[in-house]
Amino acid sequence: MSAAPVETDAAYPPRIFLIGLPGSGKSTLGRALATALDWPFLDLDEVIAAETGTSIAALFTAEGEVAFRVREAATLRRVATATPLVLATGGGTPCFHASMDWLLAHGRVVWLDVAPAVLAARLLAPAAAPLASRPLLASGAAETASL
Repeated sequence: MSAAPVETDAAYPPRIFLIGLPGSGKSTLGRALATALDWPFLDLDEVIAAETGTSIAALFTAEGEVAFRVREAATLRRVATATPLVLATGGGTPCFHASMDWLLAHGRVVWLDVAPAVLAARLLAPAAAPLASRPLLASGAAETASL
């Protein structure tokens, strides 16, 4: 099966980068989009976890956020050059080390804009990953749980 035809333009290689807050659906929608397009899918957090043999939360604890963001930016630039590609970024990826500029220069960036009430419902749902596994939310887990 070959990749589905997608309207392209020379300024944008056939890469789609999904960005958004934690819980916005980057990984879920990214997998579905990649399947529909018959393109490869990568989840940046999953790549980092597989390469390091540990979870993102454990990396945040062991390395601190600054070191993690350096690792994340380097991994993004290394793995997101394939074409075609659908890539789900981590929630903070675009905010550090000029990664948003890099994403914009190397593909189409799609912001998943989800209402705060919907994000809260998703993140607090019984089937959701524990807040402790989401480093940007873990420190406020007690406050968030009282919403």
